[in-house]
Amino acid sequence: MTGLDYLRTAFRVAREVAPNAKLYINDYNTEYPRKRKALYDLVVRLRAEGVPVDGVGHQLHINVERQRVAEIERTIQLFAGLGVQQQVTELDMSAYTNFVESLPAIPPDVLAIQGYRYRDVFDVFRRQRQHLSSVTVWGLGDDGTWLKDFPFPRLDLPLLFDEQLQAKPAYWGVVDPSRLPQVTRGLTVPAGGITVDGRRELEWDLLPGTDVSSRGGLAANFQVRWDARHLYVDAEVVDPTRDKADTVDIFVDEDNAKTPSYGADDARYRVLRGGGHAKGFEARTAPTGDGYRVEAAIPLRTAATVDRGIGFDIRLRDASHPAESASWNDNAQGQDADTSRWGTLTLADALRRVEAPRAAPVIDGVAEPAWAHAPAITTNVTVVGTGTGGATARAKLLWDAGHLYVLAAVTDPVLDETAANAFEQDSVEIFVDPDNSKNTGYNDDDGQYRISFSNRRTIGGNFGAAAIADNLTSATRVVPGGYVVEASIELDTIRPADGTLIGFELQVNDATGGARTAVTTWQDPTGLSLLNTSRWGVARLVRDDP
Repeated sequence: MTGLDYLRTAFRVAREVAPNAKLYINDYNTEYPRKRKALYDLVVRLRAEGVPVDGVGHQLHINVERQRVAEIERTIQLFAGLGVQQQVTELDMSAYTNFVESLPAIPPDVLAIQGYRYRDVFDVFRRQRQHLSSVTVWGLGDDGTWLKDFPFPRLDLPLLFDEQLQAKPAYWGVVDPSRLPQVTRGLTVPAGGITVDGRRELEWDLLPGTDVSSRGGLAANFQVRWDARHLYVDAEVVDPTRDKADTVDIFVDEDNAKTPSYGADDARYRVLRGGGHAKGFEARTAPTGDGYRVEAAIPLRTAATVDRGIGFDIRLRDASHPAESASWNDNAQGQDADTSRWGTLTLADALRRVEAPRAAPVIDGVAEPAWAHAPAITTNVTVVGTGTGGATARAKLLWDAGHLYVLAAVTDPVLDETAANAFEQDSVEIFVDPDNSKNTGYNDDDGQYRISFSNRRTIGGNFGAAAIADNLTSATRVVPGGYVVEASIELDTIRPADGTLIGFELQVNDATGGARTAVTTWQDPTGLSLLNTSRWGVARLVRDDP
Protein backbone atom coordinates (compact mmCIF):
# COMPACT_ATOMS: atom_id res chain seq x y z
CA MET A 1 0.00 0.00 0.00
CA THR A 2 1.45 3.36 -1.02
CA GLY A 3 -1.04 5.59 0.82
CA LEU A 4 -0.68 9.17 -0.39
CA ASP A 5 2.96 8.80 -1.37
CA TYR A 6 2.16 8.14 -5.03
CA LEU A 7 0.21 11.42 -5.24
CA ARG A 8 2.92 13.39 -3.49
CA THR A 9 5.55 11.89 -5.77
CA ALA A 10 3.51 12.36 -8.96
CA PHE A 11 2.85 16.05 -8.36
CA ARG A 12 6.38 16.85 -7.22
CA VAL A 13 8.02 15.03 -10.11
CA ALA A 14 5.59 16.68 -12.56
CA ARG A 15 6.57 20.10 -11.21
CA GLU A 16 10.23 19.27 -11.69
CA VAL A 17 9.90 18.12 -15.30
CA ALA A 18 7.23 20.69 -16.31
CA PRO A 19 7.72 23.71 -14.06
CA ASN A 20 5.27 25.89 -15.99
CA ALA A 21 2.45 23.34 -16.15
CA LYS A 22 -0.70 23.71 -14.06
CA LEU A 23 -1.14 20.53 -12.07
CA TYR A 24 -4.68 19.30 -11.42
CA ILE A 25 -6.14 16.50 -9.38
CA ASN A 26 -9.15 15.22 -11.32
CA ASP A 27 -11.95 12.99 -9.99
CA TYR A 28 -15.58 11.97 -10.49
CA ASN A 29 -18.65 12.33 -8.22
CA THR A 30 -17.20 15.44 -6.57
CA GLU A 31 -20.75 16.84 -6.52
CA TYR A 32 -21.76 14.20 -3.95
CA PRO A 33 -21.24 15.00 -0.26
CA ARG A 34 -19.02 12.07 0.78
CA LYS A 35 -16.72 12.29 -2.26
CA ARG A 36 -16.64 16.10 -2.15
CA LYS A 37 -15.48 16.13 1.46
CA ALA A 38 -12.90 13.40 0.85
CA LEU A 39 -11.34 15.24 -2.08
CA TYR A 40 -11.48 18.58 -0.30
CA ASP A 41 -9.70 17.17 2.75
CA LEU A 42 -7.12 15.54 0.48
CA VAL A 43 -6.34 18.78 -1.36
CA VAL A 44 -6.10 20.70 1.91
CA ARG A 45 -3.65 18.12 3.27
CA LEU A 46 -1.50 17.96 0.16
CA ARG A 47 -1.20 21.73 -0.18
CA ALA A 48 -0.39 22.04 3.53
CA GLU A 49 2.50 19.64 2.92
CA GLY A 50 3.76 21.76 0.06
CA VAL A 51 2.62 19.38 -2.67
CA PRO A 52 2.09 21.52 -5.81
CA VAL A 53 -1.65 21.00 -6.47
CA ASP A 54 -2.71 23.98 -8.59
CA GLY A 55 -6.22 22.94 -9.49
CA VAL A 56 -9.14 20.53 -9.19
CA GLY A 57 -11.00 18.89 -12.05
CA HIS A 58 -14.63 17.82 -11.72
CA GLN A 59 -15.87 14.94 -13.87
CA LEU A 60 -19.58 15.78 -13.99
CA HIS A 61 -21.16 12.54 -15.20
CA ILE A 62 -24.65 13.50 -14.09
CA ASN A 63 -28.14 12.47 -15.22
CA VAL A 64 -31.44 14.14 -16.07
CA GLU A 65 -32.46 14.40 -12.41
CA ARG A 66 -29.30 14.28 -10.33
CA GLN A 67 -27.13 15.66 -8.86
CA ARG A 68 -29.05 18.78 -7.87
CA VAL A 69 -27.55 21.89 -9.44
CA ALA A 70 -27.27 23.43 -5.97
CA GLU A 71 -24.87 20.62 -5.01
CA ILE A 72 -22.79 21.24 -8.14
CA GLU A 73 -22.57 24.92 -7.26
CA ARG A 74 -21.76 24.08 -3.65
CA THR A 75 -18.80 21.97 -4.82
CA ILE A 76 -17.38 24.77 -6.96
CA GLN A 77 -17.78 27.29 -4.15
CA LEU A 78 -16.15 24.99 -1.60
CA PHE A 79 -12.98 24.50 -3.62
CA ALA A 80 -12.93 28.17 -4.57
CA GLY A 81 -12.27 28.85 -0.89
CA LEU A 82 -8.92 27.07 -1.24
CA GLY A 83 -7.78 29.40 -3.99
CA VAL A 84 -7.21 26.54 -6.45
CA GLN A 85 -8.10 26.70 -10.14
CA GLN A 86 -11.04 24.54 -11.25
CA GLN A 87 -12.25 22.92 -14.45
CA VAL A 88 -15.19 20.78 -15.44
CA THR A 89 -13.36 18.05 -17.30
CA GLU A 90 -15.93 15.44 -18.42
CA LEU A 91 -19.48 16.80 -18.60
CA ASP A 92 -22.30 14.60 -19.88
CA MET A 93 -25.85 13.84 -18.74
CA SER A 94 -27.36 10.37 -18.90
CA ALA A 95 -31.00 10.06 -19.92
CA TYR A 96 -31.45 7.47 -17.15
CA THR A 97 -31.76 8.06 -13.42
CA ASN A 98 -30.46 4.63 -12.39
CA PHE A 99 -28.13 1.82 -13.39
CA VAL A 100 -30.77 -0.82 -14.16
CA GLU A 101 -33.22 0.67 -16.67
CA SER A 102 -32.91 0.25 -20.44
CA LEU A 103 -35.20 1.73 -23.10
CA PRO A 104 -35.47 1.03 -26.85
CA ALA A 105 -35.99 4.77 -27.41
CA ILE A 106 -35.52 7.82 -25.19
CA PRO A 107 -38.88 9.67 -24.89
CA PRO A 108 -38.97 13.25 -26.25
CA ASP A 109 -40.02 14.64 -22.87
CA VAL A 110 -36.88 13.15 -21.28
CA LEU A 111 -34.74 14.88 -23.90
CA ALA A 112 -36.60 18.11 -23.19
CA ILE A 113 -35.95 17.77 -19.45
CA GLN A 114 -32.31 17.10 -20.33
CA GLY A 115 -32.28 20.43 -22.15
CA TYR A 116 -33.54 22.27 -19.10
CA ARG A 117 -30.99 20.52 -16.92
CA TYR A 118 -28.18 21.58 -19.25
CA ARG A 119 -29.57 25.12 -19.05
CA ASP A 120 -29.52 25.06 -15.26
CA VAL A 121 -26.04 23.51 -15.07
CA PHE A 122 -24.58 26.11 -17.43
CA ASP A 123 -26.30 28.84 -15.44
CA VAL A 124 -24.22 27.61 -12.49
CA PHE A 125 -21.07 27.70 -14.62
CA ARG A 126 -21.82 31.26 -15.69
CA ARG A 127 -22.43 32.38 -12.12
CA GLN A 128 -19.20 30.68 -11.02
CA ARG A 129 -17.15 31.66 -14.08
CA GLN A 130 -14.53 33.42 -11.94
CA HIS A 131 -13.73 30.01 -10.41
CA LEU A 132 -13.76 27.92 -13.63
CA SER A 133 -11.14 28.09 -16.33
CA SER A 134 -12.88 25.67 -18.71
CA VAL A 135 -15.78 23.27 -19.24
CA THR A 136 -15.25 20.18 -21.40
CA VAL A 137 -18.26 18.27 -22.74
CA TRP A 138 -17.37 14.57 -22.79
CA GLY A 139 -18.02 13.94 -26.47
CA LEU A 140 -19.42 15.69 -29.50
CA GLY A 141 -22.54 13.68 -30.29
CA ASP A 142 -24.65 10.80 -29.01
CA ASP A 143 -23.19 8.50 -31.65
CA GLY A 144 -19.88 8.33 -29.78
CA THR A 145 -20.63 8.30 -26.07
CA TRP A 146 -19.02 5.93 -23.56
CA LEU A 147 -22.45 5.55 -21.94
CA LYS A 148 -23.55 3.23 -24.73
CA ASP A 149 -21.59 0.56 -22.87
CA PHE A 150 -21.78 1.73 -19.24
CA PRO A 151 -22.99 0.44 -16.83
CA PHE A 152 -24.06 -2.12 -19.45
CA PRO A 153 -24.93 -1.90 -23.17
CA ARG A 154 -28.02 0.29 -23.59
CA LEU A 155 -29.21 3.28 -25.59
CA ASP A 156 -28.19 6.52 -23.92
CA LEU A 157 -28.22 10.05 -25.37
CA PRO A 158 -26.19 12.24 -22.98
CA LEU A 159 -24.63 14.93 -25.19
CA LEU A 160 -25.52 18.20 -26.93
CA PHE A 161 -25.91 16.74 -30.43
CA ASP A 162 -27.84 13.63 -31.47
CA GLU A 163 -26.56 10.56 -33.28
CA GLN A 164 -26.77 12.42 -36.60
CA LEU A 165 -24.87 15.36 -35.06
CA GLN A 166 -27.98 17.57 -35.12
CA ALA A 167 -28.73 20.03 -32.32
CA LYS A 168 -31.08 18.66 -29.66
CA PRO A 169 -32.74 20.30 -26.65
CA ALA A 170 -29.52 19.84 -24.67
CA TYR A 171 -27.75 22.16 -27.12
CA TRP A 172 -30.46 24.81 -26.94
CA GLY A 173 -30.40 24.64 -23.17
CA VAL A 174 -26.80 25.82 -23.33
CA VAL A 175 -26.96 28.43 -26.10
CA ASP A 176 -30.60 29.63 -26.32
CA PRO A 177 -33.05 28.31 -23.68
CA SER A 178 -35.93 30.19 -25.33
CA ARG A 179 -35.92 27.44 -27.96
CA LEU A 180 -36.45 24.64 -25.48
CA PRO A 181 -39.70 22.68 -25.94
CA GLN A 182 -42.34 23.01 -23.26
CA VAL A 183 -42.55 20.23 -20.67
CA THR A 184 -45.01 19.40 -17.92
CA ARG A 185 -43.18 18.79 -14.70
CA GLY A 186 -44.72 16.69 -11.97
CA LEU A 187 -44.39 16.91 -8.21
CA THR A 188 -45.68 14.47 -5.60
CA VAL A 189 -47.13 16.47 -2.71
CA PRO A 190 -47.72 14.87 0.72
CA ALA A 191 -50.62 15.87 2.94
CA GLY A 192 -49.84 18.07 5.90
CA GLY A 193 -51.53 20.81 7.87
CA ILE A 194 -49.60 24.08 8.17
CA THR A 195 -49.96 27.12 10.41
CA VAL A 196 -49.34 30.10 8.13
CA ASP A 197 -47.30 32.40 10.34
CA GLY A 198 -44.10 33.01 8.36
CA ARG A 199 -42.10 30.70 10.60
CA ARG A 200 -40.46 27.57 9.32
CA GLU A 201 -42.02 24.62 11.12
CA LEU A 202 -40.91 21.00 11.25
CA GLU A 203 -43.22 19.89 8.44
CA TRP A 204 -41.23 21.95 5.90
CA ASP A 205 -37.94 20.38 7.04
CA LEU A 206 -39.04 16.84 6.24
CA LEU A 207 -38.40 17.33 2.51
CA PRO A 208 -35.63 19.26 0.73
CA GLY A 209 -37.92 21.16 -1.65
CA THR A 210 -37.74 21.95 -5.37
CA ASP A 211 -35.34 24.48 -6.87
CA VAL A 212 -36.30 27.31 -9.23
CA SER A 213 -33.70 29.71 -10.61
CA SER A 214 -32.94 32.22 -13.33
CA ARG A 215 -29.70 32.74 -15.21
CA GLY A 216 -28.99 35.87 -13.19
CA GLY A 217 -29.23 34.10 -9.84
CA LEU A 218 -32.80 34.87 -8.72
CA ALA A 219 -33.78 31.60 -7.07
CA ALA A 220 -36.10 29.84 -4.67
CA ASN A 221 -36.61 26.49 -3.05
CA PHE A 222 -40.30 25.72 -2.68
CA GLN A 223 -42.54 23.05 -1.20
CA VAL A 224 -46.27 22.29 -1.22
CA ARG A 225 -48.52 20.49 1.27
CA TRP A 226 -52.28 19.98 1.27
CA ASP A 227 -55.32 19.23 3.33
CA ALA A 228 -58.95 18.83 2.27
CA ARG A 229 -59.48 22.54 1.65
CA HIS A 230 -56.07 24.11 1.05
CA LEU A 231 -52.76 23.97 -0.75
CA TYR A 232 -49.96 25.23 1.48
CA VAL A 233 -46.91 26.75 -0.23
CA ASP A 234 -43.54 27.60 1.26
CA ALA A 235 -40.95 29.45 -0.86
CA GLU A 236 -37.47 30.40 0.36
CA VAL A 237 -36.37 33.09 -2.11
CA VAL A 238 -32.77 34.13 -2.75
CA ASP A 239 -32.90 37.81 -3.76
CA PRO A 240 -30.57 40.18 -1.86
CA THR A 241 -31.91 43.41 -3.44
CA ARG A 242 -34.51 43.81 -0.66
CA ASP A 243 -37.22 45.52 -2.70
CA LYS A 244 -40.65 45.31 -1.04
CA ALA A 245 -42.23 44.99 -4.48
CA ASP A 246 -40.48 41.69 -5.25
CA THR A 247 -43.13 39.06 -5.88
CA VAL A 248 -43.90 35.38 -5.64
CA ASP A 249 -46.85 34.38 -7.83
CA ILE A 250 -48.61 31.07 -7.15
CA PHE A 251 -50.83 29.65 -9.90
CA VAL A 252 -53.48 26.98 -9.26
CA ASP A 253 -55.68 25.10 -11.76
CA GLU A 254 -57.90 22.87 -9.64
CA ASP A 255 -59.13 20.58 -12.44
CA ASN A 256 -55.68 20.51 -14.11
CA ALA A 257 -57.30 21.20 -17.50
CA LYS A 258 -54.16 22.76 -19.04
CA THR A 259 -56.17 25.23 -21.17
CA PRO A 260 -54.82 28.24 -23.12
CA SER A 261 -57.02 30.58 -21.07
CA TYR A 262 -58.30 30.75 -17.51
CA GLY A 263 -61.40 28.85 -16.38
CA ALA A 264 -63.51 29.47 -13.31
CA ASP A 265 -61.25 27.27 -11.17
CA ASP A 266 -57.99 28.92 -12.23
CA ALA A 267 -56.32 31.69 -10.26
CA ARG A 268 -53.13 33.60 -9.54
CA TYR A 269 -52.19 34.39 -5.95
CA ARG A 270 -49.57 37.15 -5.65
CA VAL A 271 -47.53 37.77 -2.50
CA LEU A 272 -45.27 40.82 -2.23
CA ARG A 273 -41.99 40.64 -0.39
CA GLY A 274 -43.30 43.30 1.96
CA GLY A 275 -46.19 41.01 2.88
CA GLY A 276 -48.97 42.52 0.80
CA HIS A 277 -51.46 40.27 -0.96
CA ALA A 278 -55.06 40.29 -2.16
CA LYS A 279 -57.99 39.18 -0.05
CA GLY A 280 -59.25 35.62 -0.27
CA PHE A 281 -56.16 33.74 0.88
CA GLU A 282 -53.73 33.74 3.76
CA ALA A 283 -50.04 34.60 3.40
CA ARG A 284 -47.08 35.73 5.50
CA THR A 285 -43.54 36.81 4.63
CA ALA A 286 -40.34 37.04 6.65
CA PRO A 287 -36.79 38.20 5.85
CA THR A 288 -33.93 35.70 5.58
CA GLY A 289 -30.19 36.17 5.36
CA ASP A 290 -30.08 36.36 1.57
CA GLY A 291 -33.70 37.00 0.65
CA TYR A 292 -37.14 36.34 2.05
CA ARG A 293 -39.60 33.61 2.82
CA VAL A 294 -43.23 33.30 1.69
CA GLU A 295 -45.77 31.00 3.31
CA ALA A 296 -49.32 30.83 1.94
CA ALA A 297 -52.56 28.86 2.25
CA ILE A 298 -54.42 28.67 -1.06
CA PRO A 299 -58.14 27.79 -0.72
CA LEU A 300 -59.54 24.93 -2.80
CA ARG A 301 -63.10 25.03 -4.13
CA THR A 302 -63.49 21.25 -4.08
CA ALA A 303 -62.21 18.92 -1.39
CA ALA A 304 -58.77 17.48 -2.10
CA THR A 305 -58.14 13.72 -2.07
CA VAL A 306 -55.16 11.41 -2.52
CA ASP A 307 -54.08 10.87 -6.16
CA ARG A 308 -55.82 14.04 -7.37
CA GLY A 309 -53.90 16.08 -9.95
CA ILE A 310 -53.83 19.88 -9.65
CA GLY A 311 -52.28 22.28 -12.16
CA PHE A 312 -49.63 24.43 -10.52
CA ASP A 313 -46.83 26.85 -11.16
CA ILE A 314 -44.78 29.32 -9.17
CA ARG A 315 -43.00 32.42 -10.51
CA LEU A 316 -40.46 34.77 -8.94
CA ARG A 317 -39.92 38.38 -10.00
CA ASP A 318 -37.24 40.82 -8.86
CA ALA A 319 -38.62 44.37 -8.83
CA SER A 320 -35.11 45.83 -8.97
CA HIS A 321 -34.50 43.95 -12.23
CA PRO A 322 -37.87 43.83 -14.04
CA ALA A 323 -36.59 41.50 -16.74
CA GLU A 324 -35.45 38.99 -14.15
CA SER A 325 -37.96 36.19 -13.46
CA ALA A 326 -37.90 32.46 -12.80
CA SER A 327 -40.63 29.83 -12.98
CA TRP A 328 -40.92 26.18 -12.05
CA ASN A 329 -42.61 25.08 -15.27
CA ASP A 330 -43.66 27.78 -17.76
CA ASN A 331 -40.49 28.70 -19.59
CA ALA A 332 -42.36 31.48 -21.48
CA GLN A 333 -43.52 33.15 -18.22
CA GLY A 334 -47.07 33.34 -19.60
CA GLN A 335 -48.94 32.10 -16.54
CA ASP A 336 -51.09 35.24 -16.19
CA ALA A 337 -53.29 34.24 -19.14
CA ASP A 338 -52.49 30.61 -20.02
CA THR A 339 -52.69 27.47 -17.83
CA SER A 340 -51.50 25.01 -20.48
CA ARG A 341 -47.84 25.29 -19.53
CA TRP A 342 -48.24 24.79 -15.79
CA GLY A 343 -46.92 21.72 -14.03
CA THR A 344 -48.94 19.11 -12.15
CA LEU A 345 -49.12 18.35 -8.44
CA THR A 346 -50.13 14.80 -7.50
CA LEU A 347 -51.54 14.63 -3.99
CA ALA A 348 -50.24 11.84 -1.76
CA ASP A 349 -50.60 10.61 1.80
CA ALA A 350 -48.77 12.44 4.56
CA LEU A 351 -45.06 11.81 4.94
CA ARG A 352 -44.59 9.51 7.92
CA ARG A 353 -42.02 10.24 10.58
CA VAL A 354 -40.92 8.44 13.71
CA GLU A 355 -38.99 9.75 16.69
CA ALA A 356 -35.90 7.85 17.81
CA PRO A 357 -34.74 8.39 21.42
CA ARG A 358 -31.08 8.41 22.32
CA ALA A 359 -29.73 5.11 23.67
CA ALA A 360 -27.09 2.56 22.67
CA PRO A 361 -28.36 -1.04 22.76
CA VAL A 362 -26.27 -4.19 22.53
CA ILE A 363 -26.77 -5.80 19.11
CA ASP A 364 -27.72 -9.33 20.13
CA GLY A 365 -31.29 -9.80 18.88
CA VAL A 366 -32.73 -9.30 22.36
CA ALA A 367 -34.67 -6.16 23.25
CA GLU A 368 -33.24 -4.60 26.39
CA PRO A 369 -35.17 -1.99 28.44
CA ALA A 370 -33.97 0.98 26.34
CA TRP A 371 -36.18 -0.15 23.47
CA ALA A 372 -39.32 0.18 25.59
CA HIS A 373 -39.10 3.99 25.39
CA ALA A 374 -39.11 4.13 21.58
CA PRO A 375 -42.37 4.51 19.62
CA ALA A 376 -43.19 1.73 17.16
CA ILE A 377 -43.85 1.81 13.43
CA THR A 378 -45.45 -0.90 11.29
CA THR A 379 -44.89 -1.98 7.70
CA ASN A 380 -48.53 -1.78 6.63
CA VAL A 381 -48.08 -0.52 3.04
CA THR A 382 -48.49 -3.44 0.62
CA VAL A 383 -46.11 -3.21 -2.34
CA VAL A 384 -46.17 -6.81 -3.60
CA GLY A 385 -49.07 -9.19 -2.99
CA THR A 386 -52.64 -8.47 -2.02
CA GLY A 387 -54.58 -8.08 1.18
CA THR A 388 -52.96 -8.63 4.56
CA GLY A 389 -51.45 -12.09 4.00
CA GLY A 390 -47.80 -11.01 3.74
CA ALA A 391 -45.19 -10.71 6.45
CA THR A 392 -45.07 -7.45 8.39
CA ALA A 393 -42.78 -5.92 10.98
CA ARG A 394 -43.22 -3.79 14.06
CA ALA A 395 -40.06 -1.73 14.50
CA LYS A 396 -38.40 0.83 16.77
CA LEU A 397 -35.40 3.13 16.35
CA LEU A 398 -32.69 4.45 18.68
CA TRP A 399 -29.50 6.45 18.08
CA ASP A 400 -26.25 7.59 19.60
CA ALA A 401 -23.41 9.86 18.50
CA GLY A 402 -22.42 7.61 15.61
CA HIS A 403 -25.19 5.11 14.89
CA LEU A 404 -28.82 4.49 14.06
CA TYR A 405 -30.25 1.37 15.71
CA VAL A 406 -33.23 -0.62 14.43
CA LEU A 407 -35.19 -3.37 16.17
CA ALA A 408 -37.74 -5.14 13.97
CA ALA A 409 -40.06 -7.92 15.12
CA VAL A 410 -41.34 -9.70 12.01
CA THR A 411 -44.57 -11.68 11.90
CA ASP A 412 -43.96 -14.52 9.44
CA PRO A 413 -44.91 -18.07 10.51
CA VAL A 414 -43.17 -19.80 7.57
CA LEU A 415 -39.52 -18.87 7.04
CA ASP A 416 -37.91 -19.50 3.65
CA GLU A 417 -34.34 -18.82 2.56
CA THR A 418 -34.11 -21.23 -0.38
CA ALA A 419 -34.08 -18.70 -3.25
CA ALA A 420 -30.75 -17.85 -4.86
CA ASN A 421 -31.57 -14.11 -4.90
CA ALA A 422 -31.26 -12.44 -1.50
CA PHE A 423 -34.31 -10.24 -2.09
CA GLU A 424 -36.44 -13.36 -2.59
CA GLN A 425 -35.60 -14.68 0.88
CA ASP A 426 -37.45 -13.81 4.08
CA SER A 427 -35.69 -10.66 5.15
CA VAL A 428 -35.86 -7.11 6.43
CA GLU A 429 -34.45 -4.22 4.38
CA ILE A 430 -33.38 -1.04 6.17
CA PHE A 431 -32.91 2.03 3.98
CA VAL A 432 -30.97 4.99 5.37
CA ASP A 433 -30.44 8.45 3.85
CA PRO A 434 -28.26 10.17 6.49
CA ASP A 435 -28.79 13.74 5.28
CA ASN A 436 -32.46 13.20 4.31
CA SER A 437 -31.77 14.48 0.80
CA LYS A 438 -34.80 12.64 -0.66
CA ASN A 439 -33.31 12.17 -4.13
CA THR A 440 -34.70 10.32 -7.13
CA GLY A 441 -31.61 8.14 -6.86
CA TYR A 442 -28.96 7.32 -4.26
CA ASN A 443 -26.28 9.67 -3.01
CA ASP A 444 -22.96 8.20 -2.00
CA ASP A 445 -23.97 8.10 1.66
CA ASP A 446 -27.31 6.34 1.12
CA GLY A 447 -27.62 2.66 1.88
CA GLN A 448 -29.83 -0.40 1.47
CA TYR A 449 -29.13 -2.92 4.23
CA ARG A 450 -30.80 -6.34 3.84
CA ILE A 451 -30.79 -8.86 6.72
CA SER A 452 -32.39 -12.29 6.40
CA PHE A 453 -33.94 -14.17 9.29
CA SER A 454 -30.71 -16.19 9.63
CA ASN A 455 -28.62 -12.98 9.60
CA ARG A 456 -27.40 -13.18 6.02
CA ARG A 457 -26.46 -9.63 5.06
CA THR A 458 -26.43 -7.93 1.65
CA ILE A 459 -25.75 -4.24 1.09
CA GLY A 460 -26.71 -2.16 -1.91
CA GLY A 461 -26.88 1.34 -3.36
CA ASN A 462 -26.30 2.95 -6.72
CA PHE A 463 -22.70 3.66 -5.75
CA GLY A 464 -22.09 0.07 -4.74
CA ALA A 465 -21.57 -1.37 -1.30
CA ALA A 466 -17.86 -0.65 -0.89
CA ALA A 467 -18.23 2.73 0.81
CA ILE A 468 -20.83 1.55 3.33
CA ALA A 469 -20.05 -2.18 3.67
CA ASP A 470 -18.61 -1.79 7.17
CA ASN A 471 -21.50 0.33 8.45
CA LEU A 472 -23.79 -2.59 9.30
CA THR A 473 -23.78 -4.76 12.41
CA SER A 474 -26.72 -7.09 13.00
CA ALA A 475 -28.10 -10.01 14.96
CA THR A 476 -31.23 -12.08 14.40
CA ARG A 477 -33.33 -14.49 16.43
CA VAL A 478 -36.07 -16.85 15.28
CA VAL A 479 -39.09 -16.68 17.57
CA PRO A 480 -42.54 -18.34 17.51
CA GLY A 481 -44.45 -16.87 14.56
CA GLY A 482 -41.51 -15.05 13.02
CA TYR A 483 -38.10 -13.56 13.78
CA VAL A 484 -36.38 -10.53 15.28
CA VAL A 485 -33.74 -8.37 13.61
CA GLU A 486 -31.58 -5.97 15.60
CA ALA A 487 -29.18 -3.78 13.64
CA SER A 488 -26.70 -0.95 14.05
CA ILE A 489 -25.94 1.31 11.08
CA GLU A 490 -22.98 3.63 11.38
CA LEU A 491 -23.68 7.26 10.49
CA ASP A 492 -20.22 8.20 9.29
CA THR A 493 -21.13 11.20 7.12
CA ILE A 494 -23.14 13.27 9.62
CA ARG A 495 -22.93 14.28 13.26
CA PRO A 496 -26.18 12.99 14.77
CA ALA A 497 -27.77 15.36 17.26
CA ASP A 498 -31.07 16.12 18.91
CA GLY A 499 -33.43 17.14 16.08
CA THR A 500 -31.46 15.57 13.21
CA LEU A 501 -33.68 14.29 10.41
CA ILE A 502 -32.68 11.08 8.61
CA GLY A 503 -34.39 9.59 5.57
CA PHE A 504 -35.59 6.14 6.58
CA GLU A 505 -37.55 3.24 5.13
CA LEU A 506 -38.25 -0.29 6.33
CA GLN A 507 -39.26 -3.14 4.03
CA VAL A 508 -40.18 -6.76 4.75
CA ASN A 509 -39.72 -9.41 2.06
CA ASP A 510 -41.92 -12.50 2.43
CA ALA A 511 -40.75 -15.66 0.66
CA THR A 512 -42.71 -18.80 -0.06
CA GLY A 513 -41.42 -21.81 -1.97
CA GLY A 514 -38.24 -20.08 -3.12
CA ALA A 515 -39.96 -16.96 -4.46
CA ARG A 516 -40.88 -13.58 -3.04
CA THR A 517 -44.66 -13.51 -2.69
CA ALA A 518 -45.26 -10.33 -0.68
CA VAL A 519 -43.55 -7.07 0.25
CA THR A 520 -44.64 -4.51 2.82
CA THR A 521 -43.09 -1.14 3.64
CA TRP A 522 -43.54 1.56 6.26
CA GLN A 523 -43.93 4.55 3.90
CA ASP A 524 -42.85 4.07 0.28
CA PRO A 525 -45.70 2.72 -1.90
CA THR A 526 -43.70 2.58 -5.13
CA GLY A 527 -41.61 -0.57 -4.68
CA LEU A 528 -38.58 1.45 -5.82
CA SER A 529 -36.84 2.08 -2.52
CA LEU A 530 -33.80 0.22 -3.84
CA LEU A 531 -33.36 2.92 -6.53
CA ASN A 532 -34.98 6.05 -5.18
CA THR A 533 -34.89 7.74 -1.77
CA SER A 534 -37.53 10.40 -2.47
CA ARG A 535 -40.53 8.51 -1.08
CA TRP A 536 -38.94 7.25 2.13
CA GLY A 537 -40.18 8.40 5.54
CA VAL A 538 -38.22 10.38 8.13
CA ALA A 539 -36.62 9.42 11.44
CA ARG A 540 -36.24 12.35 13.84
CA LEU A 541 -33.57 11.93 16.48
CA VAL A 542 -34.56 13.16 19.94
CA ARG A 543 -32.47 13.36 23.07
CA ASP A 544 -35.14 12.30 25.53
CA ASP A 545 -38.11 9.96 25.47
CA PRO A 546 -40.59 11.21 22.84
